[in-house]
Amino acid sequence: MKYHAAVKIPFFFLLFSFVTKPAVCQNSYASDSLILLSMMQTQQFAMQRKDLPTVMKPFADDASLVNPAGYFYANKKEIGEYYTTMNHLDTITYNYSSGNVDLKMLDGTNALIYYPWEMDWYNIKQPDKILYKEYGLMSIIAQKTNTMWRWTAITNQHTTEFFKELYDHKGTVTPRQ
Repeated sequence: MKYHAAVKIPFFFLLFSFVTKPAVCQNSYASDSLILLSMMQTQQFAMQRKDLPTVMKPFADDASLVNPAGYFYANKKEIGEYYTTMNHLDTITYNYSSGNVDLKMLDGTNALIYYPWEMDWYNIKQPDKILYKEYGLMSIIAQKTNTMWRWTAITNQHTTEFFKELYDHKGTVTPRQ
């Protein structure tokens, strides 16, 4: 009887750890999701204000970015130079807006983030006249290190139109003929 009682107690703790672990992970994911969504909101407002230090804050030092034209930037310094150039043009500037953020937690330290964006470029001397509209989708891999979330890989691609919701712009598969 003592043997069975000794086996039951560790088994109970083992079973309890499996039952409670997902709930703990879900709470952690919820907290991390809120942190990431807050980061995204801050970054998007910073893009609207052209506040470069705040725009750059979420990037890891070794982050990489592919811009909409396909050019590769290998680290935070190069990404900062790209954004600085974009924000300090002599004759044109932009109005920035973004759609809703789609966040997918992969685990406790990795997440995928997507959001659509739009930039209306205009001549600084004629702000009412839009020169061209640019639309895109930002794809971000975020990683958590020592309780801090950072963006590590960013792909920024052009789209043919602006959309608020990622799943409203979902592609369809065309069957082969």
